Amino acid sequence: MISNCRTVLSKARQVVVSVPWGKVRGIEVGPKDAPPVLMLHGWLDNCYSFVPLLTQLPLDKRYIALDLPGHGHSDHIPNNLFTILNTVAEMEFIRLGLGFDKMSLIGHSLGGIISNLYTASYPEHVERTVMIDAVFPSVMKPGETIVTQLRRSIKDHTKPKSEQTEYEDVEELIEKLASSKFYQTVPKELCGLVLERGTVETDNGIAQRYDKNLYNGR
Repeated sequence: MISNCRTVLSKARQVVVSVPWGKVRGIEVGPKDAPPVLMLHGWLDNCYSFVPLLTQLPLDKRYIALDLPGHGHSDHIPNNLFTILNTVAEMEFIRLGLGFDKMSLIGHSLGGIISNLYTASYPEHVERTVMIDAVFPSVMKPGETIVTQLRRSIKDHTKPKSEQTEYEDVEELIEKLASSKFYQTVPKELCGLVLERGTVETDNGIAQRYDKNLYNGR
């Protein structure tokens, strides 16, 4: 599997999309004149999450796998208060930046939820939508009000952000994440593939790239 992933990456083209807050980056494979398929990864992952799937898909479409804002190599949104509804606006900026009138969407987890919401909001721009391990975001408990939920979310974002943990190398981080609930079903070599794009060098080793506003403490 990993050798097939490396083959896909060796043929992939780099994608850079201009948006108001900076750049959204990713990779694409397939003919440039083919119908576009936008691929949106899950929470705290990056576009390399889709490389194993790309080894199995017929390359008669233009597949564009993006790093969502604040993930991978895409720019962070300054002072971002993350809400799922904000991502719909971000998606529209991305569509406009790519110059697509019509596209299909494949979304995993968070990416599936974003695809669902975007399709409902802009059906005229979506050919078809595929969701993988995603459900519609229903997160309120019985008796909980929108105000209560909003206050809790704001409190989470206004508390001091913890420093991201540094690791000696990718292997140390793989060992930690491979046993976590987020990656425990992912083979280590594929976990390492995603982390290649999801880490950055520091003075003491490496750290994960994601925007700390997305999660405080992982």
